Amino acid sequence: MRGLLYTFLSWFPVYLVEARGVQLKDVAWIGALPWVVGVIGYVLGGVVTDRIALRTGNPAAARKGMIVFGLTGTALLIAGIGLVSSLVTAVALMSAVVFLLYLTGSQYFTLISDTIPAARLGGVVGFVHFIANLSGIFAPFLVGVIVDQTKSWPLTFGVSAGICLLGVAALLIWGSPEAFRLSLIRTFRHAGLADNRAFTLKTMCWASATSNDGALSTRPT
Repeated sequence: MRGLLYTFLSWFPVYLVEARGVQLKDVAWIGALPWVVGVIGYVLGGVVTDRIALRTGNPAAARKGMIVFGLTGTALLIAGIGLVSSLVTAVALMSAVVFLLYLTGSQYFTLISDTIPAARLGGVVGFVHFIANLSGIFAPFLVGVIVDQTKSWPLTFGVSAGICLLGVAALLIWGSPEAFRLSLIRTFRHAGLADNRAFTLKTMCWASATSNDGALSTRPT
């Protein structure tokens, strides 16, 4: 998500001017429209996910479902931005893309807090921020290379769509409680925490409970 947002911030104004012939003076208000829609999506994503979580009793599944829905919709819409013929349609599609991206915006770190032991939460959140900001650095650079070498905006938006689908695939493959449990135990063993038998046992019991229930009521400290 972070990489796409930074790409949008960096290159959408350039796309409007170069590919759509928008006057520079008009870029400000045209470029602001998707962000207005994005604010609505951010709030709505949290409200809808909370209601689904309350109704199903499974917050983790509700958040994962919202992420899969948002990123899949983003991939489908963003792939079409470079193919449409009118400015209005392009701006409408980008607004829908930002809306769907922001639907997922409130899910990522709440999902982490649900699935990571409290003793490791700070480090995991910091690492996720680090990776996300790295993508925010390299994604605009990659887009610049693609545009400079190919002059193809459809290819640029297609690559962005592919990144979204990779995120969906990763969540579907490794986002299940069982896969997470095995990955968590493997990680602790590689980090040398297997020697701490009390901590390892507590973590394995916690992870097993997560696998069975799909949500956490308490986390090990």
